[in-house]
Amino acid sequence: MNPVEEHINAIRADFPILTQKVYGKNLVYFDNAATTLMKPPGVAKAMAEAVGALGSPGRGAHPAALRASEEAYACRRQAAAMFGVPDPASVVF
Repeated sequence: MNPVEEHINAIRADFPILTQKVYGKNLVYFDNAATTLMKPPGVAKAMAEAVGALGSPGRGAHPAALRASEEAYACRRQAAAMFGVPDPASVVF
C-alpha cells in the first residue's frame, strides 16, 4: 500500500460510517456544513465534554466561559497555522 492509500485509510478509520458498503462499493461521503451526518469519535467526545463542562466562548467572565474562550482561541490558532492564515481572528467556525 502506498503512503497516500495509508493516509486515506487512516482518515477513513476516524469515521466508522465509512466502513459501510453502498451498492457493493465503499461509501463515499462528501461532507458539507449543511448536512453533517457524522463526526470522528474524538470530535464527538470533545463536543460532549465541552457541552457538559464549558460555557459559551466569548460570553462571560465565569470560569467555564473563560475556559471555553481559551479552547476556542487555541483552535483558531491551530487552524490558522495549519492553513497559513496570518491572523487567527480571521478563522471562523
